[in-house]
Amino acid sequence: MTLRRGAFVAAAAALAVYAGSLRGGFVYDDFPIIVENPLVLSGTPAQFLGSAYWRRPGREGGLYRPLTVASYAVNARLTGLSAPAFRTVNALLHAAVSALAVFLAAALGLGAPAATLAGLAFAVLPVHAEAVAWSVGRAEVLAAGFALGAWLCLLGPLRPGRLAAGALLFLAALLAKESAAALPAAVAAADLARREPPRERAPAWAALAVVVGLYLFWRAQILGAAFSVGRPYFAGLGWPAVPLTMARFFWRGWVWGGSTGLGLCADWSRPAFPDSTAGDLGGWTALLALCAAAAWSVRRRWLGAIVFLVLAAPMSNLLAQMEIVGAERTMYLPSFGLCLLAAALWERLPAGRARAGAAAAVLLAWSGLTAARAKVWGSSQSLWEATAACAPGNPRTDAGLAMVRAGQNRREEARALLRRVLVAQPGHAASAFNLALWDFEDGRPDAAEAALGAFEAASPTGDARIAALRGRIAEEAGRLDEAVVHYRRAVALDPLYALAHRNLGLVLARAGRLDGARAELAAALRLDPNDSELREFLKTVP
Repeated sequence: MTLRRGAFVAAAAALAVYAGSLRGGFVYDDFPIIVENPLVLSGTPAQFLGSAYWRRPGREGGLYRPLTVASYAVNARLTGLSAPAFRTVNALLHAAVSALAVFLAAALGLGAPAATLAGLAFAVLPVHAEAVAWSVGRAEVLAAGFALGAWLCLLGPLRPGRLAAGALLFLAALLAKESAAALPAAVAAADLARREPPRERAPAWAALAVVVGLYLFWRAQILGAAFSVGRPYFAGLGWPAVPLTMARFFWRGWVWGGSTGLGLCADWSRPAFPDSTAGDLGGWTALLALCAAAAWSVRRRWLGAIVFLVLAAPMSNLLAQMEIVGAERTMYLPSFGLCLLAAALWERLPAGRARAGAAAAVLLAWSGLTAARAKVWGSSQSLWEATAACAPGNPRTDAGLAMVRAGQNRREEARALLRRVLVAQPGHAASAFNLALWDFEDGRPDAAEAALGAFEAASPTGDARIAALRGRIAEEAGRLDEAVVHYRRAVALDPLYALAHRNLGLVLARAGRLDGARAELAAALRLDPNDSELREFLKTVP
């Protein structure tokens, strides 16, 4: 089989395995990052480059992914906010990355059959379902595609054009997701493992290093810190809790889940996956096993294992702490190393029907698991019910499941779940907001204000949605001056919150403060230009 045919087969397999999940809806973070994001709806290229990835209050400074946001904006403006359209684009991108994996595997030394197997494995690996079937998983797919493309450009004769193309593609990978920053180390480690002359490879390493430096400088200008990644999951913890916990997650979540497709879960946080302590024998065993595996891989020059370990390093919570202990989607780029390793081991087996049959059996099993896992991400109900089964009692899972139960008119069950969330995390804004909103809608404004006050006591920095809801409660009670104060606080906390600008403008108009009303209503329209009702109302303001 030629490489081109192998790449085509890998791309076709990628599309086939995700075909059944394309009709799903938006779930979880799709809403704040895509559906409710004014940058996606009406942003400009300059705004993409100058804005953080998260626009939710308190989350602005953590991540910087302008190319990913730009792709959402293009998608939305061509197809509207259609979840199947977003999912289809993700599947097409995944198919392209799978094809690219074939060419890169061959360039790294595998024969055409083994390189094709590496691409096919990448196409149907179950751990990729979260990145491909979830709309905001696109950050992983884009970063991986650009990173693998950059690596491919930097193999072979390093002519100026190839160096420039590799550098530009690597920059695109970084602007899609910051985890691509591990590529220079992976390229260098692979070169050394393949015994490439360092002097000949130095220009490629230098080009990638320069791009990293420029990216970090620009990132610091936008976010205020080059290495900011948001709220650290392990805040307050250090040695040995973090490395022991991450070593356990490495084997359970990444190696076992990544290679078998079993035991996958959308929520690996506490308490379902508890932190290790200094006396955790399992954690020490996992850490020693990881160190031994890394040493063995380097000594035996197992290229795939080395690539996997290096590309996974940014997600280890050791170089820089993340907001999560780990996730399936973060395996997307590193898993190229696992596919490379599996294909290299397969290539060493005696050729024949047994070898071909074993590969086919594994690929078919993975395909079935991937198709099933992708459907889990098809709706909020399927996602949170499946996650509740593997992570019972986790606050994130309870909060998601509560909204599913509320949508099923099981509001008391939903209230109980949100109360459990707030016991574990008193500053969980979404849970406090929804509990208070339901109290308000049920005609209990005093209970709603009490719930909001409890949240504000636990989280003094505040939340724009909480402030806006307090404004709405005050407005309904006829306390317009108080409502103005709360709405102004909401706008101050999140200047891109269109609804807060809208409500503030309407209250100011009711109070006869027309200059302020016009300014706020105009701001709301800039953020949400599709609000035709507000546009007509603004024409009536003197």
